[in-house]
Amino acid sequence: MASNTEQVQEFTVSELLSGSGMYTIPVYQRNYAWEERQIRQLIKDIIDSLNNNNTKKYYIGTLIVDKTEVGNEKLLETIDGQQRLTTLNIISIVLKNHPDFKEIDTKWFERLNLSFSNRQKSEITLIDLFNDSIIEEARDYNSTITFAYDLVASILKEELKENSVALKEFTSYLFEYVTILRVEVPPQTDLNHYFEIMNNRGEQLEKHEVLKARLLDSFNLIEDKALAEDYKHVFHTVWEACANMEKYVQYGFPVNVRHKIFDENSWDNFHPKDFESLKKSFPQFNTQNEDAKSIDEIINDTRKNRENNDGNDEKPERFYSIINFSNFLLHVLRVFTKEDIPLDDKRLLSTFDNYIKSLETTDEKISFSKDFGFSLLKAKYLFDKFIIKRDTSKDREEWSLLKMKNSTQKKGRNSYTASYPNSFEDTSENKKLVQLLSMFHVSLPTMSYKHWLNASLNYVCDHPNTSAKEYANFLENTAKHFVFNRIVAKSPQEYYDLIYKPKNRNEIIWSDDNTSTIDKSKFSFGQITNNLLFNYLDYQLWKEELSKDKSISKIIDFKFTSRSSVEHYYPQNPKEGYPRLKDSSTLNCFGNLCLISHSKNSTLSNFSPLNKAEFYLKGEIDSIKQYLMIQNAKDWNESLILEHNAEILQLLKNTANGNQ
Repeated sequence: MASNTEQVQEFTVSELLSGSGMYTIPVYQRNYAWEERQIRQLIKDIIDSLNNNNTKKYYIGTLIVDKTEVGNEKLLETIDGQQRLTTLNIISIVLKNHPDFKEIDTKWFERLNLSFSNRQKSEITLIDLFNDSIIEEARDYNSTITFAYDLVASILKEELKENSVALKEFTSYLFEYVTILRVEVPPQTDLNHYFEIMNNRGEQLEKHEVLKARLLDSFNLIEDKALAEDYKHVFHTVWEACANMEKYVQYGFPVNVRHKIFDENSWDNFHPKDFESLKKSFPQFNTQNEDAKSIDEIINDTRKNRENNDGNDEKPERFYSIINFSNFLLHVLRVFTKEDIPLDDKRLLSTFDNYIKSLETTDEKISFSKDFGFSLLKAKYLFDKFIIKRDTSKDREEWSLLKMKNSTQKKGRNSYTASYPNSFEDTSENKKLVQLLSMFHVSLPTMSYKHWLNASLNYVCDHPNTSAKEYANFLENTAKHFVFNRIVAKSPQEYYDLIYKPKNRNEIIWSDDNTSTIDKSKFSFGQITNNLLFNYLDYQLWKEELSKDKSISKIIDFKFTSRSSVEHYYPQNPKEGYPRLKDSSTLNCFGNLCLISHSKNSTLSNFSPLNKAEFYLKGEIDSIKQYLMIQNAKDWNESLILEHNAEILQLLKNTANGNQ
């Protein structure tokens, strides 16, 4: 353990969790709240660092504490960093107790040094997890912590397999190289004043703002300073219009410019062919005597001009994007270059730097900024039109696939009203696309894994006038190859190759002999690596129901939601009085599994199939597959499980072999 000052110390994870003293989470701190997105990102960050530099320390942030002495015990009241500290404890407890990780040596982890002030439920939950004495039927546990335990186990297995990292290699790096800085506030610190300072910290410069300044700087290489300023003005306006992912890009431009770029009558036609023609949509920017701006000046201008009220009467909170702007920039760079660009927004600056360094001449650097600026605008326009958003305009949030249209001009005012019709006139086709896109999104919620989004964006950039049927066919084909050439394939192909090298895709063969490209073991519990398998099946079942003369409304009205817990419909550990299923291969086969929310799985996991059915049928169904299983809940046994398993595998086999 290295010490910089008496108040600032550096700890590895094993040193932190095995050290003397007790970390306490004070009652004024919020409850533990990390969910799948944050937990997965932390684990993924550690694995990425391991792969990049497995002998170097990886700093995961700062832990700020207020040190006090109570009797002979040192108490460290956690002021900032409690979510990360609690998660590190949960990860270590999983590695200590979970049956899938018994090979890991955690003898150093002899005691918990984390407690919760006046939160008995959280305290008991963590202690029982640590002691491996969780009682399934108990109702006084903190469900967020127990969910996190299950999530960590599941995510660890997925991420280690996805990144070809051995468990022992990961744990060795986690415990010995992952490092956190612990900062002790000075004695007698006024904590109320400290919190006030923390809550009023200046806004940090975001990475995409730094990137914008670097790309703008290339225009300073142009000898004609008036032209350089014209370029900078256009690029700046485009960047800011695209940066607000929650709003349609048309709103980022003054009305007179919007009319020229997107068509005065519709706002739904993208006219520019390149950056030069885009510049012609802007009035001349008279800055001939203006000096090149510094990064600070650019950022300040950016923040002053974030809201363009000229013609803006859309409520900004109506739509929510499925990704952030930094991640979107990486998608655009990948589509623009067709190179295997990582989609991890933490690497935004280094990824762009590496690409820009490959540009040798001044003209190449200028051209890159111009071409990327144009590609960014085109991609954002197509993203808004062809990728789902969350629409909050109704009683509850819904997935939507809408385009923005110029509806009416308000009388006597230079202001216009937008309308949001479906992106495609055929309502049924538009709905199918919403199902396909939401199927992908809920299966792969982590932004750096949204390869489906990159595939979609690449397609619409190449086919901006696609029909609904063509787009749906593309998405169905993409899903098919993601499932059968990667998730359940004997020889999984990389996502980049599946998207950008379609001619190199392996032929899909599902047969009962050695010519089959499908690994049937990947359909059993513990071997399923991606929730897209479940959701792809639900989509096929939904589509099959559409073709029937008399369809079931619950299936037709099914919507994809964020579900990430695999349930055994016949329980693994049934409540007392209900028999166990003796054949583990049948218990764990695909026919007995479905995808539901973690909260429902935790609550009902040990109930009988009939008890589960009575609960699930009260509301909307979580899974079409589950709904079909529920129909036989009363007699759900080994025979029916195997029958259902054969039926759904045959459906997938027909899809894989192109017989549907």
